[in-house]
Amino acid sequence: MEIICEAIRKRHLIEFQYEGHLRIVEPQILGKNKASNMILSAWQVGGHTESGSRLPWRDYQIVKFSKLKVLDEKFDGPRPGYVKGGGKKFSRIFCEVIEDLHKH
Repeated sequence: MEIICEAIRKRHLIEFQYEGHLRIVEPQILGKNKASNMILSAWQVGGHTESGSRLPWRDYQIVKFSKLKVLDEKFDGPRPGYVKGGGKKFSRIFCEVIEDLHKH
């Protein structure tokens, strides 16, 4: 969990295997949902997508991760549709990307 929070704080992309497929994402929020599952809400920028959906927002269950790696590549911050605190799907937030108040 700490490696993901560190990536969120420093705004680094992460890559991991998820259900046998490579995913590359901008991690946005790490927390627990109402079912107490640890969830990463992220903006997918590369790798496999099952649905073929064009919406890059995805929620990933941490227990299904393997081969997690923090990449050198950085991202700018929250993506369109980002909801501070994760909205209603999260019961607890461990870390989330914050907007840079110095950028205008």
